[in-house]
Amino acid sequence: MDEAFADFAPANALLGRTRNSRLLILRSLTKFYGMPGLRLGFIELPATLQRRLLAYKEPWSVNSLAATAGGAALADPDYPQRSRDFMATERPWLTSRLAELPDLKVYPAAANYLLLETPRAPQLVNNLLHQGIAVRHCANFRGLNETSIRVAVRTEEEDRGRLLAALEQAGP
Repeated sequence: MDEAFADFAPANALLGRTRNSRLLILRSLTKFYGMPGLRLGFIELPATLQRRLLAYKEPWSVNSLAATAGGAALADPDYPQRSRDFMATERPWLTSRLAELPDLKVYPAAANYLLLETPRAPQLVNNLLHQGIAVRHCANFRGLNETSIRVAVRTEEEDRGRLLAALEQAGP
């Protein structure tokens, strides 16, 4: 089970709540703690599978930069609640503002990003990138297509000042 974004909705997480002898639960620290590219996470699995998996583990599975960043992130015990509180305020606000834009459908979310659909997706992705705003075109995601975009829920300044302004400027 991929629970890379489960820290945003812990009530729905399986980690630590199941004893299924065939279930592996994968977690990523880099999503919730905002450390893209560091590739830091862990896996919960039954002991019998752990022994088998360790036989294939590389000796350098976590680099020192990722280990240091992960240790620093986990050292702040208040961060998880602050992050969830921020998302509980900013995500609904951004969702409602995006839903007001023409030709844009916004799907409900529990994580730190929103999935949008628009027939203008390829052009929007390009236009936003030229303005220094990177969004994820999801055309190659299974079940999605050329009309799908993923945008991160960011700070008030980034969401309200840059992203929305750029989308409004792009027009229908």
